[in-house]
Amino acid sequence: ETVSNVYFIQEALICMFCHDFGPDDKICIFLTSEARRRNWEPTAIPEPPVSLSFRQKVFFFFRRKQKASPPYEGLKNRLASLTLQAPVCTVDIPDGLNEQDIWSIFRALYTQVPDNAHIYLDITHAFRSIPMLASILLNYLYVVKNVTVKGIYYGAFETLGSVRQAENIPLDRRTAPVINLLPFYELHRWTNAAHAFITYGQSRELEKMVRENVWQRKDESLKTLNVFAENLKKVSSMITLLRGKEIYTGTDFAHMKKLIETLQKEKGLEPLSPLFSTIQKKIEPFAENDFNNCLHAISWCIDHSLMQQAITLMDEAVITFICLQFKDKHNLSYDNLKSRKSVALAFEILAQPNKKNLQDDPIAVELSQEPLLKRFRETRRGLHEIRNSINHAGFTDNKKADQFSDALKNIFEKLKTICHEYIADAGQ
Repeated sequence: ETVSNVYFIQEALICMFCHDFGPDDKICIFLTSEARRRNWEPTAIPEPPVSLSFRQKVFFFFRRKQKASPPYEGLKNRLASLTLQAPVCTVDIPDGLNEQDIWSIFRALYTQVPDNAHIYLDITHAFRSIPMLASILLNYLYVVKNVTVKGIYYGAFETLGSVRQAENIPLDRRTAPVINLLPFYELHRWTNAAHAFITYGQSRELEKMVRENVWQRKDESLKTLNVFAENLKKVSSMITLLRGKEIYTGTDFAHMKKLIETLQKEKGLEPLSPLFSTIQKKIEPFAENDFNNCLHAISWCIDHSLMQQAITLMDEAVITFICLQFKDKHNLSYDNLKSRKSVALAFEILAQPNKKNLQDDPIAVELSQEPLLKRFRETRRGLHEIRNSINHAGFTDNKKADQFSDALKNIFEKLKTICHEYIADAGQ
């Protein structure tokens, strides 16, 4: 889309994106004192000074060809001529020469943005530190005010060449491109979203970005991205909600790895490739139909402070391991409820060997004599102490919150050692 016969990039952007704005919307022009005097207010056209910034040269070049025209009307009058429905406000800001100025600009921009706003930002004539400040502020507003950034625009006047070269270009060909820098802002969001998944196991932000189609994909890669987001949600929920059988089979992890391999080859998604690789490293240890998936999931829970999930999964991982080791000898199956109850009962028999009402299940009785269960007994007892403390909200003991993490890690290390040593001794 091309907007003709405009003096200012702001005028062009408003014509392109604000034509349907209403009284409840707002157009804000942030002005330093110099910008207000030179570009906003109507004024006579001065002769260019000997030393000009490139920004000023561009401004003057648009007017030099019309020496006989009326006094320079300024952006204020140009916008007034558009008969806009949305109000136009100006906000004075300092030059941004020191930290105090920068914070003042930050507050000025922040104050003007309402909650849930859709933002179109022009940074063409923003100089010094303002473009970087704007980028940081947009991320801040995204978190604090739930804004949506629709575009970050830069009018590339310099593509017309020097001022003298631009003056020699016929008016009908004197067109400067407007670049949308939104993908760079979105890359920062992708980075934060990937960090949230890797650090906290939370996939919600990545899912949201895919749903928003922030890369404006309309081809097969969008379908793959959507499948990727859904699968990422499944993987995250699988661990958070402790879907043990799904964790053990590992099908979703295998599917996720294939999706990432596909996405890394997609054209147009190259900036995301390192992020995909980082996510892939997170799920790399998981395999298909492997008990070690349970151990990896426990580690995931501990790393992400999902303590209750880690406790439950450790307890169930012990039962799963025993079912797998004695599936032939005692006809056990890890995904069979009766088998799992027999293992749990065997531990009760170990704890109370003389209690007659626990002797009704012959498989449980036989299992209680297995050395492996005796090795797990103390580890499981320590685990249950932590579990009971949490389940009773700390009312039944004096454990402090900061004691759980280290205690759980120690129990987990003992659990892993028992599993690995037993497998090594059995020659598996």
